[in-house]
Formats: sequence, C-alpha cells, structure tokens
Amino acid sequence: MTLDLILGSAILIALIAFYFDNNTATKVKNGVVLGVTLPYSEIKNNEVLRIVDEYKKGNKRFFLIGIIIFFPISIINYPSLKMIYLFVWIFFMEILSYKLFGKYNKRLKTLKRENEWFISQARLLTIDTEVTRLKDKMPVSPLWFIPSLIISIIPIIMVIINKDFSFGLLISASTGLVGTITFMILYRLYCKKPTEIYSEDSKVNIAYNLIYKRMWTMGTVVAATVQSIGMIFVFLPMTLNSNSVVLLILSAVIPMTVILVGIYYINNKVTEEQNRLISTSSNPIYVDNDEYWFRDIYNNPNDTRYIVEPRVGYKMTYNLGNKKGRRIFYGSYIFAAILIIGVSIMTLRLDFKKMSIEVLNQIVKIEAPSYSFDFNVDEIEEIKIIDSIKVNLRTNGAATDKYAIGYFNVEGYGNCRLYIYDKNNKFIRVKLKDGEYIFISGTSKEETNKYYKLLTENSK
Repeated sequence: MTLDLILGSAILIALIAFYFDNNTATKVKNGVVLGVTLPYSEIKNNEVLRIVDEYKKGNKRFFLIGIIIFFPISIINYPSLKMIYLFVWIFFMEILSYKLFGKYNKRLKTLKRENEWFISQARLLTIDTEVTRLKDKMPVSPLWFIPSLIISIIPIIMVIINKDFSFGLLISASTGLVGTITFMILYRLYCKKPTEIYSEDSKVNIAYNLIYKRMWTMGTVVAATVQSIGMIFVFLPMTLNSNSVVLLILSAVIPMTVILVGIYYINNKVTEEQNRLISTSSNPIYVDNDEYWFRDIYNNPNDTRYIVEPRVGYKMTYNLGNKKGRRIFYGSYIFAAILIIGVSIMTLRLDFKKMSIEVLNQIVKIEAPSYSFDFNVDEIEEIKIIDSIKVNLRTNGAATDKYAIGYFNVEGYGNCRLYIYDKNNKFIRVKLKDGEYIFISGTSKEETNKYYKLLTENSK
C-alpha cells in the first residue's frame, strides 16, 4: 500500500510534468511555435491556429492515456515488477510524447513549405560586444545558495553526532545536499549559456538575455532551497521515530510540486517578456534554424555551442553537431540505462531470491540478497519467539510493505539486523553475546518455526 501511494504520487507528478512540457510547444517563442519558425505576420493564421488547437487536444488525450495505462501497476504484487513497470511506462510515454509532437510539427512544416513562409537568415552570427561585456552580471549571485547548503548539511550533522551512526543513514541524510549541488550545477549551466542576439539594438539584447539568465538562475536558487527544506521533513520523521506515510509523501510531493509550478511560471514569464521585447524592437533580427531542430534535439555542426536553450520544454538541450554536446547527451542516457538496469536487478533479487538459513560446522549462515551474514553458534546468547517489534528507522537495507532486510533501528534494541519476509508473522529474536540482535521471520509461520527449530537445536 505504501509503495503504491509513493508510485501513484510520483506518476501524477510525472504526468503533469509531461503535459506542461508538451504544452510549451504551443507558446510562441521568438517566432517559433510547435518547433517551427514562422513570420510574425502568420502566427495568427487560421490554419496555424487549427494545427495548434489539434495538438492541444492531442496532448489532453496523451495525459488520459498515461493515467489509463498506469492502472495495471496496482494489481502487480512484487515491488520489483512495479518498479520495472514504472520504468517501462516512462519510456513508453516519452515515445508517445515524441510521436505526438512529430505529427503536428510535420504538419506545420508542410504548411510553411506550401506557403513559402521562409526567413532568409539561416544562422545568427552577429556579436553584440556590449551584451558580451555584461553577461557575467546577468545571473543572480551564487551566494544565494548558502541557505540551502546550510539546511542540507543539518541532517548530515545530526547523523554524525548520533550514537546510532551508520553509513546507510548518512547516505539518506545526504540526499538534500546532493539535490542542492545538482541545482548549483544547473545554475552554472545557465550562467555559461552564451548570450544571444535578436536585435540590432544593444539595449534590447541586454534586456532579453538579462530576463533569461536572471529568472532561471533565481529559479535554481529557489528550487535548491525548497528541496533542501523538503528533505529535512523527509529525514526528521526518521529520527523522531515517526512512521507516518502521509507525512513522508507530502514531504516529497509538495516540494516537487512547488518546483514544477515554479518552472512553469518562469518559462511562461521569460517567454512572455522576451516576445514583448522582440515585438517592440524597431530592428529585430529574425533567424530560421528549423533544419537543425526536432523537438528538443539540436544538431548544428556550424554552431560551436554545446548547450543551447530548447525550443520545446524546460530543460537545456545539447548540440549533437558538437563533439562535447554528443558526449554529454549520449553519456547521460547511458548512465540512466545503467542505473535503471542496476536498480531493476537489485529489486528483482530482493523479491525473488529468498532467505535461507543453514548451520555448517557450527557456523550459522544466513543467505539473503545483498545482506548475507554468518556467525558461530557459540556467539548465541539467547533465542526467543516474540510477537511484534517496532521498527523506527532503516539505516542500511531494503524495506517494503512485505519485507525488511538489512540494518534497521528497532525500538528498545537499537541498530539490528532484520531478515523479515512477513511483517504479520511472529519473529525469531537472536541475541548474540556482543549485544547485537538479529530478527528473523520467514515467508510463512511454518518457515519461521523451521528456522527457530534449526537454531535452537544447534545452539544447545
């Protein structure tokens, strides 16, 4: 149930992000709509508006399809298969999104070709020295990241000074810091983005680039702060022995929602202000680069930039016509594929490779995915069946509604090893002479009794 709530929340956020990302294609940006450059005089052409309207309806159907095809995840019993289904769902929605855009992008390009709505300039080579001189003053100060860095470090300090310190808990506490660093990297990318020239008037160019860099760098600062606060509220319930699923979900969903809304607002605001500047400029420079673009994929060997502003969507994109751009673009996909495959294999092992316990030559061997353990029977001080335990915190392990494997903080016992495959079953409590506790529960009452008998007979 908990995993379903978390996945449901994640999918809702992903769907909303998909929908608004697709919808940015309908907003006129520097004369571009649905990824096609049009003369400003034809933006309101009836045929153009009809194609845009049909695309909007298609995007709504896309949203509905996304909801429908996600429902089967609720009838899947294994967490690993749920995760794999989620990855497949995201992959399918990405393909569907590209097909949706490609269909209407192609129709608008055909309309443009039939009406010969071409703009003479193919590339922009103009350099505005005044804009170049002022480009480093356009982003907000990086000192604004200090609050989020301080907030992100608080959980790490709490873990280090805690007597139940563990490496797994330290990794969990570092999530906020990793998020802040990620937004700092995005900040640097926005800062390093080359200034662009859209008018022969330096004042217009300065204002155009200032709006973009100022708002997006401020956005990364706000996002870093929001996520660091959110991670605090995710982490604190763990240290306060609270198992509130609702609080955990809200702590993740609310910051993510705020960030997505912020991205949507900034994109619309930047586009609106930039369009206003260009439309009021007496000598704008129009550029037709359609041949180098498909959605957010840019391939222009004549452009030395490796990172560019997208025509569709919110994220920055890379120039595949540039060697550095290709390395980053393909490298990110390879990294994502390796990560997804690794997570899938790990979760499959946790679900389908069950625990086994055997005693060989006075050595108790507990075989479990990623958390195997063995000890001498002479180390056993006590073995007892108990009805229940209260797990306060996972410090380094895997846990779902069904099982808990690895290191956990258990109320009254401190950090313990858990090998629990049925949380509604009784538990074997093994106390070692060094004070460490091990809790064991098989997939059934019979399996638990079998392990209890095995351990008691060999510890006599």
